[in-house]
Amino acid sequence: MKWSLRSFDSDREQGGGQKFSCRLAILGGVLIAAAVVVLFAPWFSPFNLREITVTGNNHTLLEEIKEKSGLRIGENLLRISASRTQNALLSMPWVKEAYVRRAYPHTIQITIHEYVPIAALYGTGEQQKPVAIAEGGQLLYQVAEGERPFLSVKGIEFSSSDRSIVQTDKEAIKVVEYLYSLGMSEGPFSLIDFGNPREVTLFTPGELKIMLGSIEKIRPRIDALVALLASIDLDNYQSIDLRFEGEAILVLRKAVKR
Repeated sequence: MKWSLRSFDSDREQGGGQKFSCRLAILGGVLIAAAVVVLFAPWFSPFNLREITVTGNNHTLLEEIKEKSGLRIGENLLRISASRTQNALLSMPWVKEAYVRRAYPHTIQITIHEYVPIAALYGTGEQQKPVAIAEGGQLLYQVAEGERPFLSVKGIEFSSSDRSIVQTDKEAIKVVEYLYSLGMSEGPFSLIDFGNPREVTLFTPGELKIMLGSIEKIRPRIDALVALLASIDLDNYQSIDLRFEGEAILVLRKAVKR
C-alpha cells in the first residue's frame, strides 16, 4: 500500500511539472511572436511614432531639428536608435547637447541645449566678416554690421569652411572663455588682441590700452585687473601695464587745456 501511494504521488508531481513546462513554452512562444509582429509587421503598430516634441531650442528652427533627426512619423519607436538621432543633432552648429527620449506609446521627446555666444572673432584678413564664437571655439554665425553685443577678438586664426579654430590658438580661446566667466566680455572692454601671443592687449571703447603680457599664465594678471577695476575709473587712464607680476603701471590721460 505504501509503495502504491508513493508511486501515485510521484506520477502526479511529474504530470504537474510537464504541464508547467508546457505552459511556460506556450507563453514564451506567444511573447516571441508578439515581439516579431511589433517589430516587423507594419500593419500592427501599437508603438508607432505620432509626435515629436522639441524643447530648449532658441536659435535652431523646429523644422530643422526634426529634419536633421531623421525621425519619420509612423515608424516604430522600438526600432528608433536614440544614440544615432542624438549624434545627428549634435552636428548642428548651435547644438551643444542633445537628449532623445522615448515617451511611450507614440512620442519622441528631444531636449536641446544650445551654445551661448561669448565673443565676435575677426579673421586675419581685412575683408573677413566677424563670426560669433561660443565656448570651445565653436563658430556660430556671421555677426551683422552694427551688431557688437560682446567682446571683439583679433589675432586668432580660424577656418570658416570647417567651422574650426586652428589648434595653436586654443589657448587664446580659453582666455576669452575666462573673461566671459568673469563677466568681462560684454564690458567695459571692446577688444582683445592676440596678434602677438607675448603681448596680449585689451582695449576699451575709450581707447584705454591694457597690456597683459604673454598668454602663458595670463590668468593671475586678469585677476589683478578685476581687482583694480573695483578701485579706479578707467576713463581717467590712458594705459595700464600689468605685464610685471605684482605691479601695475597706470598712465593718466593728459588733461586737455582749454
